[in-house]
Amino acid sequence: MLWRRGLGHKFKLLVGLCLLTGVCFWSTYRAGLLRRSPVVSPLPTQASNPTTSARSISSVISTSPSASEAPSRGSDPSQAASVAASGTPESTVDDTPTVIAFRYDKTRVFFPAGDFADFDWDRTKKLKDLGAPTAKNGPEGLWVADAELLRDHHELFNSAQSGEEWQLEISSSSRMAVIIKEPVVAEVVGDAMTGFLAEVTPPDQAKFSASPNQYFLIHRISGASDQRPHQEMSHIGELPNWKATPEERTQIEHLLNARMKTELAGMHHYTYMDENATRKYPELAEGFEMWRRFDRALVTDEAKLDYDIQAFQLTPDGAPRLFIRAQWTVEQKPAFLMSAWVRTQPNPTIEAANSGSSDVVRIINGYAPNLESLGTVLNVFDRNSDGRGELLILSTGYEGFNIQLFRYTDAGPVGTGISFGGSA
Repeated sequence: MLWRRGLGHKFKLLVGLCLLTGVCFWSTYRAGLLRRSPVVSPLPTQASNPTTSARSISSVISTSPSASEAPSRGSDPSQAASVAASGTPESTVDDTPTVIAFRYDKTRVFFPAGDFADFDWDRTKKLKDLGAPTAKNGPEGLWVADAELLRDHHELFNSAQSGEEWQLEISSSSRMAVIIKEPVVAEVVGDAMTGFLAEVTPPDQAKFSASPNQYFLIHRISGASDQRPHQEMSHIGELPNWKATPEERTQIEHLLNARMKTELAGMHHYTYMDENATRKYPELAEGFEMWRRFDRALVTDEAKLDYDIQAFQLTPDGAPRLFIRAQWTVEQKPAFLMSAWVRTQPNPTIEAANSGSSDVVRIINGYAPNLESLGTVLNVFDRNSDGRGELLILSTGYEGFNIQLFRYTDAGPVGTGISFGGSA
């Protein structure tokens, strides 16, 4: 079965390259198709992945739920286009590199180390199979690395050593010591990477086992992290009991509708908006009339709005922030999607928004995202003990996923450079 994995991956690579080339050519042909709004995004533009592959096509689908304003729709779609396991220190936190960790079982976690440029999957036949971690959005399989692999790829396993003590961030109010156990090989969306299993020390194993969290942060223990207080009293985190009043819901819906119309007007100039487009571009005319109807319904408030809300305390001012995922449907089809971060006090205000999925649904025929595609908050941290939360957010795409850590600022969430993802 292993040879099929390689064959299937090559086939998807070829198909993806063809699709990517077609989309790029089509976008160029239809001048102005993806024009962005001039509003400045608080999210920094991430460096593009220099590797060109079929996986790049999924980056068009996956959009970060924390991107603010229109230009952020293009801020780092490439980061989710290949297996990434980066840990970039922040100036606001100690200089210990941090990476994302995944629950493996009741007492252990997996964390990534590096990518194989090329890997022969037949080698896993000789390795101990550990199965998949408990955390679902991560590696699909793990194998214990043998002496031969460690010798041949020592540079990919040198970030940790068995027996070392590291620190695991469980939540905004809890961190635990873990011991590095064994180096492993991981499969992530068909690609191979290196990593390690680490085990929570015995005094904290019962607490870790009882925690519902599946995704964490891990780093070496440093002098700075040792001196940070144990955050048992941190107030950063989700507010599960927060409920919007009827008046607040009315205000929120007004905000969402107004922002949707702004995004719709400024994020693009599609050819189908030209009333003569059908005659000018008959080969592109399929779907023109449908999107014209959809846009008219959006502008005239005839579209059906559905949304959900998660409330968090993320800032020193104590005002709850709302993560809202919204979808407008017309004729029972997704016509517009947007995520937003809203400050509740003194009056509801949108601090950041992302409508990137609305671009994609008009480009990829048959793609029908839903609220889940707009992002899921996996965990919340307060690594710097300064009352500003950090959000671990999952974004799912066409054939892949991206998990990224954001720090909440006065301008909304800002990327930290810590991420993990993969795409077929």
